[in-house]
Amino acid sequence: ARAWELLAGGVVCLLEREHDGPRARWRPLAGHVGLALLLGSALAIAVWRVPAVGSGAFMLAPIAGAMLVLWANDSRNVVLRHRWLQCVGRWSYSIYLWHWPLIVALRLTTYPLDHPWLSSLAAAVASIVFGWLSYRYVERWGGAARATSTWRVAAKPALALTLAGAATLAVAATGGLAFHDREPDSFYRDYESSIAPLNFPARCSNFKVTAQQLQICPIDRQGSHRRVLVIGDSHAEHLWPWFVGHSQVAVDFFTASECPPVPRFERLQPGYRCKDYASIAWRKAASPEYDTVVVSARWATLGLRGPPYCHQPAGGSCAGVPAAHKQQLVVAELRAAIESSLQAGKTVVVLDSAPESHFRVPKRLAREVFWFGQPRLTIDATSWRVESAGVDALFADLKPVPGFHLVSLRERLCNDTACRVYDSTMQRPIYLDESHFDPLWITQNAGFLAPFVRAN
Repeated sequence: ARAWELLAGGVVCLLEREHDGPRARWRPLAGHVGLALLLGSALAIAVWRVPAVGSGAFMLAPIAGAMLVLWANDSRNVVLRHRWLQCVGRWSYSIYLWHWPLIVALRLTTYPLDHPWLSSLAAAVASIVFGWLSYRYVERWGGAARATSTWRVAAKPALALTLAGAATLAVAATGGLAFHDREPDSFYRDYESSIAPLNFPARCSNFKVTAQQLQICPIDRQGSHRRVLVIGDSHAEHLWPWFVGHSQVAVDFFTASECPPVPRFERLQPGYRCKDYASIAWRKAASPEYDTVVVSARWATLGLRGPPYCHQPAGGSCAGVPAAHKQQLVVAELRAAIESSLQAGKTVVVLDSAPESHFRVPKRLAREVFWFGQPRLTIDATSWRVESAGVDALFADLKPVPGFHLVSLRERLCNDTACRVYDSTMQRPIYLDESHFDPLWITQNAGFLAPFVRAN
């Protein structure tokens, strides 16, 4: 998948062999432009949360930057001629080889989950140190013509291959980390297979689709004269198994993954059409087809942090919103949408925010079972309540309004200080990732929705 990135440097080498010539005067400029592309791309990847794998065309900018730096080969570049950057450049291939094994080794423990920044720093420093050692004692030695016999030339590579082979045999013989498991199948593999049949249908997630491609996922009930609409992002989708198992009336799920149902806000990342989705969702909510609307989304941090959005007022263009006013505007738009549905005579049911982890809960619990013999993880109750305060205030204001119902899982999850992520009675994780509920767990714990989906 990344071969073209590695080959890009070879293309520069093949196309440009001469450093002098009529185009030489452009080389300093090309070097600075290339460096700007590299640094700008790194910043954009961090700000826009571009995934490390599957970024596709987004990687054209940093690759083009690297090609320009290589083509420039400019020894006068004040940044790249710095002594320490020159050293990192010489060690770079060894650093590249070392960084991934070190990251994998760290991820076998729970330390990166508890201390992500320190773990990243430790992996970076260790990669540089081991990269230097490899350059000093492997690369330079291998390139030096100091040996006087075939045996001395082959000795160190043979030793390295022998050690690597021994490590491979040890891992294969013990089954890797699985040799600590008491059961034939691991905690995590069993968990994944148990939830697969209950997951929300992927075709209905409406992820990065146009307004014309948006589709509903229905739960039909023969003879039902009522239809309930469920709208929201993926935090509405995780309610699917409960409705499948318990609803007495027909239910339509109209959701869009990673798009909160807030009108007039557009997500400023390629492929997202959140503004169109929210507009259509609330229009459906007001239609005569439905008497009840269930709304669920990732309310925590809504309008505080996360991906960039612009706001488009009626008759205006979509423009960025200052951070200080973003949540206030988000809450105002959400309030207007809910009140409009209530004024249309609808019953509006809102599921408030639930605590979130910073990592995939089942994997973390699997590691804790491996290292400690039992799950230990909890979520701090104070921090997520602070992040949810703005939207919680809106829901509290709406509670006295006829037709508005606020439901919650908080009492099932949290006490004053901590929230659990593992159900000891069911002996399974409560979450299937960082914030979405386990299908089996939600099937048994969302009974507060039952009054809104009864046939009579």
